[in-house]
Amino acid sequence: MAKRQIFETKTYNLKILSPIHIGTGEDMDPMDYVYKDKKLYKISSDTFFNILEKRGLKEKIIKENISKLNIKTIARNINDIFDRNNDDYVYYIEIEDSLEGSFATRYFNPDAQMQIGLTLRSGDDIIIPGSSTKGAIRTAFLNFLSEQYNSEVYNNLLQGRNLMLEKDDERNLKNIINDPFKFVSVSDVSISNETRIVEMFRVGSKGKGIPIVKEVIVPNKDKNNNLTISIKTNLRDCWNNKPLNLPKLKKELINLDLKTLLEKTDRFYRSLLKVEKDVYKRAYPSFDNSFFALIDKEKGYLIRLGFGCGNLSYTIKGCSKEVKPGKTRFLVSLKNKMLPLGYAILTEKNEAYTDH
Repeated sequence: MAKRQIFETKTYNLKILSPIHIGTGEDMDPMDYVYKDKKLYKISSDTFFNILEKRGLKEKIIKENISKLNIKTIARNINDIFDRNNDDYVYYIEIEDSLEGSFATRYFNPDAQMQIGLTLRSGDDIIIPGSSTKGAIRTAFLNFLSEQYNSEVYNNLLQGRNLMLEKDDERNLKNIINDPFKFVSVSDVSISNETRIVEMFRVGSKGKGIPIVKEVIVPNKDKNNNLTISIKTNLRDCWNNKPLNLPKLKKELINLDLKTLLEKTDRFYRSLLKVEKDVYKRAYPSFDNSFFALIDKEKGYLIRLGFGCGNLSYTIKGCSKEVKPGKTRFLVSLKNKMLPLGYAILTEKNEAYTDH
């Protein structure tokens, strides 16, 4: 009898199908960027002080009415002097056309709050962290486990991680060292897609609200980005031989491999896709559902990443048999289309796929 494989790792292509925002949790510092010609230029502190000292900006600022002097006043003056042909910059971000008309007014208005959420970067490289991809897979796997419970057995108030905890002490598993999903690891991805500053419009029971402004990764079906995913199906290897009480998880891992795990992930997000399509159609009667039809035809393992994907993109809070996404969603105005956030597809290199 062949020995069961307890460690498996594979490389996949990640293709971005709709705008994705994975941010740092902090808004843009206006002193780090210059707005010129429909672009935001990231400048270093050296460039900032060079402009301040060598281009006469200090004297210009001093002449301002001191009561009006604030960060946006300084930013406006730096913008007036900055020359992209002569001043150094790290990178630039395009402003989406639909936002550009009002962007300058809001950006420089000292009384307007212009909070801009930027994408996660390492240096000037755009990054999708492995933790985000792992979180998307975790959500789907937890949903799979929840299907085997009913409301009489599983307490709806418990968070999704308890689907794997069984009767183990929940406080013990809150420690990241004891994370019951440690059997999966995913690499970070450096993304070559362009990004844009866009407006996001809220769709939900609370109404549209005030549009928010964030940088998103622009979808590009022609670009593939490599990542690796690994699983360990021997639990003792995951927790350094610590005897955690996870009988249900152990049972699932007996027959689990990467293909099976990602098939469960794909099934969950394709079910979610159908729910999303109906929600947006009700909220926006003129919404173009062809976007969802095109995604549904994509071959591979569908996932959803980042901001605006609903509560269930991070944790399963119920044990319903149905997919119930979060109440709040966002549509992004990009290239004259209203698009949902977060959809991407994973394909294994050199693997053939059949139609769904």
